[in-house]
Amino acid sequence: MTATEPEDRADLAAGLIRLSQADRPQDLPDLATFEGPPSLTRTSLRVDRLAKFCPSTGRPDQFSVQVTYAPADGRCLELDSLVRHLEAYQSVAVSAEVLADQLAIAVLAQTLALWVEVTVHQTGREGAEIQVTARHERDTTLADRPAIP
Repeated sequence: MTATEPEDRADLAAGLIRLSQADRPQDLPDLATFEGPPSLTRTSLRVDRLAKFCPSTGRPDQFSVQVTYAPADGRCLELDSLVRHLEAYQSVAVSAEVLADQLAIAVLAQTLALWVEVTVHQTGREGAEIQVTARHERDTTLADRPAIP
């Protein structure tokens, strides 16, 4: 059996979600929005020098996040609230993949953007790096997403 077979991928995804969700902070600071000009078509925010823990090893990871989205009706994500939201992960064991997905869903829910793309660039253990991107769109993402146990 190879790691690319559907059963293995599903098991891997379920394991990542289970590891990450169990340690997710109970009270993440809210993501705040404000009314910007309705002419905005694309917004990008970047936050560097953040920390979290690897769910497999428990060792610390350093990461940065870039959030890019298409505002709807000028609704914009407030940068300081994004920083506070991400800082809440500093004592959490979460994979880069799950962090990108969870953050994209949270930003989409708060901004009601047409689409949201979150890229997590993680550096850490022995110089290893990973960059992952999660993308969700307003019309299909939240309604079609299965509930996480």
